[in-house]
Amino acid sequence: MNNPSERQERREFPRIPKEVTVEANLVTYPVNETDFSKGKSKDISQGGILLHLNEQFAPGALLQVRITLPGWRKNHPGFLKVTEDSIGSPFTAVCEVVRSNMVGDIYETAVKFVNIDQDDYRALEGYMKKQTAH
Repeated sequence: MNNPSERQERREFPRIPKEVTVEANLVTYPVNETDFSKGKSKDISQGGILLHLNEQFAPGALLQVRITLPGWRKNHPGFLKVTEDSIGSPFTAVCEVVRSNMVGDIYETAVKFVNIDQDDYRALEGYMKKQTAH
């Protein structure tokens, strides 16, 4: 099971390399909208995202994540599909930290999506299908 290709086959969703801006913060009450750790993504799938952050988060921690994913909204279902003011809006989700390891001078943090608006998830699904078709 140490073979990387064996681990790859266990994944439910294909990952695509994607470096975009991300922000992550611990889920708290009351909601903290100011202290986001900023970073970049390494890859993304319908099930989660691999983040490069300056801050380490413990496995099992819940994060609110904002992902600047250009074009994801074009796949949004329904009449609210794309509006002028939503074009640049980030993809948001609550994620659970799977692992976080120091790699060089950053923390490589793998998270899985655990709570996403249903229509936003469908938009992500459509976005991912278009990305993997290329």
